[in-house]
Amino acid sequence: MTDNKPIIDVLSNMNRSERFVFFERFVRDQFNKHLHIVSPNNLLSDVSFFEQGLTSLGATEIQYQLEHACSIKLNSTTLFNFPTLESLLTHLTEQQLPTLFDAPSGKKTTNKHDLSLPEDLYAKHVLSDIFNL
Repeated sequence: MTDNKPIIDVLSNMNRSERFVFFERFVRDQFNKHLHIVSPNNLLSDVSFFEQGLTSLGATEIQYQLEHACSIKLNSTTLFNFPTLESLLTHLTEQQLPTLFDAPSGKKTTNKHDLSLPEDLYAKHVLSDIFNL
């Protein structure tokens, strides 16, 4: 959460281009904190959370944090059914929070950003999307 506001409120005040980037960082941070990962890009987006050290107890704690911050209810098997950052983000943005992440054309978003890019390249990639460069 930011400034003690639920993330859902923060996201709703952002333009569409910023939402996914902010939300991805937020979700990534939840795992980074739990797994004691210092560098934000060390959590691999296409490798199972469990292969990266997440335990069942940790999954339950992160699920609770996501539910509370996003004002949603997740199935107890969500992190097992969507065990990578990439698959979880797709599930959350398309199934749990579709009104926030609907593309302007009315199509639901897919993960079009390469989450494995180094921070400066990732920012450049996102900025090019925002400003249509």
